[in-house]
Amino acid sequence: IHNSGTVLFAGSIHKLWNSLKEIKAPNLITYRKDRGFNGNTFNLAQILEIRKHLQILFNCGPHQLCFQNIEID
Repeated sequence: IHNSGTVLFAGSIHKLWNSLKEIKAPNLITYRKDRGFNGNTFNLAQILEIRKHLQILFNCGPHQLCFQNIEID
């Protein structure tokens, strides 16, 4: 969090979505630390759902969010 009010965070919105939906890696070993899963399909509707979740979480509008480096296959 910067003095200007800018909040920067890094990580996978795909893994965040799976975590919120309680989707785990099919080969997850339960005694190891879960580092998230992004091996399933992640589509535009889910990106928009995560954007809405973050808007509510941070109490901001969509124009205040900037996603960078989205990988598309």
